[in-house]
Amino acid sequence: MKRATSNAEPATSPQTGGPADPGRSDVSAADVWGSSFLQEVLTATYWFDPGDNGRPLSATIRFSGRRLGVISKPESGDSFRREETVHGMVPGSGPVSITAIIRNITPGEWTISAEPLIRKGSGRAVRSYPWSHLGPRIVRPAFSYWRRPETGAGSALPVKTALLPFARVPGVVPGAWPALVSLGVLLGVVIQVMLMARAGIDVRSGLAVLLLAIVCGLVGAKLWAVAANWRSWRTSLIEQMYIQGFIVGSVLVLSAGLVLVRLPVGTFLDAVAPGMFFGMVVGRQGCFFGGCCAGRLTCSQWGLWASDRRIGGRRIPTQVLESLVCLVIGLAGLGLVLGGLSLKQGSVFAGALATYTLARQLLLPLRSEPRKTSYGRWLIMTAAGLALLAAVAANVAFTS
Repeated sequence: MKRATSNAEPATSPQTGGPADPGRSDVSAADVWGSSFLQEVLTATYWFDPGDNGRPLSATIRFSGRRLGVISKPESGDSFRREETVHGMVPGSGPVSITAIIRNITPGEWTISAEPLIRKGSGRAVRSYPWSHLGPRIVRPAFSYWRRPETGAGSALPVKTALLPFARVPGVVPGAWPALVSLGVLLGVVIQVMLMARAGIDVRSGLAVLLLAIVCGLVGAKLWAVAANWRSWRTSLIEQMYIQGFIVGSVLVLSAGLVLVRLPVGTFLDAVAPGMFFGMVVGRQGCFFGGCCAGRLTCSQWGLWASDRRIGGRRIPTQVLESLVCLVIGLAGLGLVLGGLSLKQGSVFAGALATYTLARQLLLPLRSEPRKTSYGRWLIMTAAGLALLAAVAANVAFTS
């Protein structure tokens, strides 16, 4: 039986289930947050090779563990057994890791082992890597991105449970998402303040409305995630934020706030557009290193080794591609704002938002998450395309 590398885990993936009891209906949001971040957990990671040829395959790994130092009769929290299945592994993609989230266990030191299972009709078995049984001292996020791990023999060391925010999984950098998203927000606000001052907008009033819009945008991002995954709302409340909700919430508050403080809505929105997309350039890198919005597994040489907080492998870097899209939109918007062109007020913001929505919908099929509707994406693309054409037509009519 192979030893599995193991550590304390990061923010949980929707695929692993939420921390709260799904059968309870009287759990408040504060209870969900508290029980998640104060819970001690383990992760167990098993590395294997999907092979070099053939069709995509699936694999099931059985994890088991026991707590060390148990003197009396073992209780339910002193051992566990878990089976994890990964689908759609692409031969030729290199090393793949699957990480099990171990919850509701007794804190302490644990030993964890894992073995691949062969089920009837499941196809060929996967091959374990020789370093799949190395201890947690070898497992660090850096090698998952840039180099092959060291090889060698040895037994896994005992692993201690840890609080959820300090958990580690191959391919995920703990704290990367909040750090880079916060940095992106800060960068965006700085650029927006500079452009507001250049446009002759009252910076104090504009900044107050802008900060309120950011807060409401974060709330909207959470509410959008909960609405999109209402059957598992507790998990979504902890782990997910949807950029669509942020944009909708912040734009609505911006528009209403600007009317209340009597600032020019169109001029203000044009001034904040470049900063918003420059901020998203940085924030999307947080998604890449944080393990969210991951792309599909691939064997392409353009793929990057990354994780969705459960399955690590070579993936289409959808977060990086979206970051590049935001960079292009931000540069184009900045050029239009600083170019001294006679443009219809609000058209830069509307055109930038429509372009981003259209590009985002083109990138969504490259993600690992299954599509929830068969026609919603096309409706959004059509609406975004029409909005972009309307912004261009408005400027043509305005300058003619």
